[in-house]
Amino acid sequence: MKFNKGMLSASIIAALGAILTPSTVLAHGSMEKPLSRVYNCAQGDIENLQDEACLAASKVSGKSTFYDWSGVAQGGANSDHLAVVPDGKLCSGGNSYYDGLDLVRNDWSATPIHADENGNYEFIFNGEPAPHRTKDWIFYVTKPGYNPLEPLKWSDLEEFCRLGGEVPLEPNKRYKMTCPLPDREGKHVIYNVWQRADSPEAFYTCIDVDFVQPILGWQNAGHLIANTELVAGDYVVFRLFDENFSDAETIRLDITAANTAPEQWAYDLAVAINAQSQLAKVGVADANGNIAPVKDATTNSVYTIEGRTLSFKIDKKKGGEPTAKAWESGLSYEKGAIVGHNGKNWRSKWWNQGQEPGTAQWGPWEEVVTTEPTPVPTAEPTPVPTAEPTPVPTAEPTPVPTAEPTPVPTAEPTPVPTAEPTPVPTAEPTPVPGIPAWDASKVYTGKMQVSHNGATYEAKWWTQGDEPGKGGEWGVWKKL
Repeated sequence: MKFNKGMLSASIIAALGAILTPSTVLAHGSMEKPLSRVYNCAQGDIENLQDEACLAASKVSGKSTFYDWSGVAQGGANSDHLAVVPDGKLCSGGNSYYDGLDLVRNDWSATPIHADENGNYEFIFNGEPAPHRTKDWIFYVTKPGYNPLEPLKWSDLEEFCRLGGEVPLEPNKRYKMTCPLPDREGKHVIYNVWQRADSPEAFYTCIDVDFVQPILGWQNAGHLIANTELVAGDYVVFRLFDENFSDAETIRLDITAANTAPEQWAYDLAVAINAQSQLAKVGVADANGNIAPVKDATTNSVYTIEGRTLSFKIDKKKGGEPTAKAWESGLSYEKGAIVGHNGKNWRSKWWNQGQEPGTAQWGPWEEVVTTEPTPVPTAEPTPVPTAEPTPVPTAEPTPVPTAEPTPVPTAEPTPVPTAEPTPVPTAEPTPVPGIPAWDASKVYTGKMQVSHNGATYEAKWWTQGDEPGKGGEWGVWKKL
């Protein structure tokens, strides 16, 4: 995750909110496995949310609620949970600061889960930044027939597991709890209550899950959701990410007049993935473990090969938008390379490395618009010697590849105006013994340590691509 000024401002606001809002003063924790609703929305770039349910929630409560993901709590609960958390407000814990989490919709991202050979499942609660002594943990699950399009009520839940203060705190501030999983199928909500023993404060967690059957050799990564009707000329892209969140596979489906309906393009995309992917299959599994797609907008699941930690995303693009891999700060890009960053596509005007798209007006990147004109190879349609009388707003600053007699204002005076003098990634001259060197392409979570430029740094939270030593006091890295 790359912290920009907007994110810094939001994080400051969130921090101030934590100081000023009584219900969040002692707010610490949320479920990490499976991901709780609020913690799921906090993953990745909060300032550029892609998940539609999380985006809708942010419009109700603001993005700052996701920076303060550990704060769904009631300070005076004292085990009287029904008194402090009313029906319809369970996911926010009755705390109006988190009202967006109570939105009634059926597309909250659900984690596929299934019991082990003993019928159990291990839950992991992230107690960052300050774990507390425990009175009890209570786990509920929605009853059979639960309707996600109705507000969640206490009467929708039934308890299936209760643990006390015997649950140990791991050195990394995690609580690991093993519970027998209830007999359920499909999407449900698991509701967790954590009552502190050293305070009347309690924490409340909505966890969207999908009860699935294990398939030998495959693991369920979630449903393929097609919730939008598309237009002929659009296209969708299935992106499969590896353990470092880099693109492992990219499969494109063009939309025609025959497959604009969600159930049809979802089915056609599943067929294309099954024909082309080496790492994933899409469909519904039968009793024999066979996976085949059905013509439905939400029923098909994405299965990834067992033994790998893979994730996926479906990008919907308007006609004319190029397929682009995400920009990475540690990579170098040649002239003409196209990348995706902050929801837009960018084209490199010259060789560059480590220069973030969209941050410099005269920088090496230009936005690729969705309605670019089709240029004549070597001539302008209405050639005026030095200037176009009616310039197209998004015209390329250097339409002729090699030279302009009179450069457009954005032309570079030299072929590589901002080229790095030493285009070697930020190698650390003196790595700290025993501490791994920081790698811009790797993902780091809270408390992980790296060495960079001869110093040791510790991550405060999830990060990728944020260079140690450059975030200042509010940055993700703390110098040790």
